[in-house]
Amino acid sequence: MSTVLLVTVDLGGNVPPAIGIAAELHRRGDRVVIHADEAVRQRAEAVGCEFVAADGVAYDPLVPRSAPRTLREITRLFADRARGRSAIAAARSFGADVVLVDALLLGAAAEVEAAGLPTALLAHSTWSYFAGAFHRGPLRTVLGWRRVNPEAVVAAAGRVLVVSDPHLDTTPLPPNAVRTGAVLQDVATAPRPTDPPTVLLSLSTISYPGMHAALQRVLDALGDLPLRVEVTTGRTVRGSALRVPANATVHEFADHGALLTRASVLVGHGGHATTVRALAHGVPVLVLPMHPMLDQPIVGREVAASGAGLDLPRSAPPERIRAAVLRLLGEPHFGDIARAIGTAMAARDGAVVAADELERLAGQSRPVRLQASSDSPPSLPSST
Repeated sequence: MSTVLLVTVDLGGNVPPAIGIAAELHRRGDRVVIHADEAVRQRAEAVGCEFVAADGVAYDPLVPRSAPRTLREITRLFADRARGRSAIAAARSFGADVVLVDALLLGAAAEVEAAGLPTALLAHSTWSYFAGAFHRGPLRTVLGWRRVNPEAVVAAAGRVLVVSDPHLDTTPLPPNAVRTGAVLQDVATAPRPTDPPTVLLSLSTISYPGMHAALQRVLDALGDLPLRVEVTTGRTVRGSALRVPANATVHEFADHGALLTRASVLVGHGGHATTVRALAHGVPVLVLPMHPMLDQPIVGREVAASGAGLDLPRSAPPERIRAAVLRLLGEPHFGDIARAIGTAMAARDGAVVAADELERLAGQSRPVRLQASSDSPPSLPSST
């Protein structure tokens, strides 16, 4: 039995794959201690893991922020070394054999690596995003100002676990990385499509600039169509602040797994976890990225390139949104490809692969070089 310390933070879509891997380790009999902010405690304990509160910079993703303020405050979190020192103390207290750190918590990971603890990074989206963000752009620039070198942190890790699906992420991996496949949040059941069709609209529970206006444009686009529109807003947008058409129902929170079982299309923001969950249920996706500096635009492009959906800018007018949703509903190849990707995801359980790698690392005293994942994804149906 191994003891794994999992170092994470609640930023929305990064938590489900971490919890999925933790649950798989616990199922095997490994001891898992989750080191995070209090917002993660309930989910950690729900899957049988122990929890220890993290010290260091706090970040509330529900607080509305401008893009410059987001960059300033989130890079302070990413570069925070106090969180790493807190993780080292926890690892030593619990006798951790390996420490799994969210790949965005670079300052924490650097501290853990420097302490000589076997360390893995959890890349919870496509490597195309991490590779770009770590090598160029505003995030890389500000991290440099904060004296964090992402490339060095990645190179020093014993493993980099990339929980992306090869249909959506073909970027070559570093030599110490493994593409585990997607970590699924639930087991897809037989679809139960409704008549008229159901469209699930969810633009994240995290606050992004322009979210209210984007939600309203989608509702305006779909309001007079023969559809059932299920809307989830989280706490960032109040349903009472929206003009809700008669064919739409607004929920603050609802189980996406249950809704996706009967949905024919997801209109989402391109968060990796939400997008993967839709495709795992065989549901094609229209992506409206809410933030240009996050992985959402990349996920949108990858979904469109795969043929499992379409992407539009968040400022797209209602008529373009309407036309895109009607295409996804009316052209069968989108659903065929989404279902093929979902079947392939289910066949390769990313949580199992990740747990295997962590158990191997826990038994080693030093990092090893791995062959970058070269799994060829199964062929998809033609989009023509």
